[in-house]
Amino acid sequence: MNNEITKYYPSVKVHAVDTTAAGDTFIGTLATLLSENKSIDESIIYATYASAIAVTREGAQVSIPDGDEVDKFIKEYRGV
Repeated sequence: MNNEITKYYPSVKVHAVDTTAAGDTFIGTLATLLSENKSIDESIIYATYASAIAVTREGAQVSIPDGDEVDKFIKEYRGV
């Protein structure tokens, strides 16, 4: 019997300019939140928003947002 669960996490629609740091941003954010004992679902969703911000900027390190930027982006994106 296969006990695996598959989940779908939608992408965040943005105008991508440079995808250089998207994966690094996603994995770094995911690892950070998991180390802070956040749930896997919450961590994946938050990391998706963080990497969405990163692809809207040119460059690598300079494109990675901080937590305040991600929080603000989520509120604006969701219309909260």
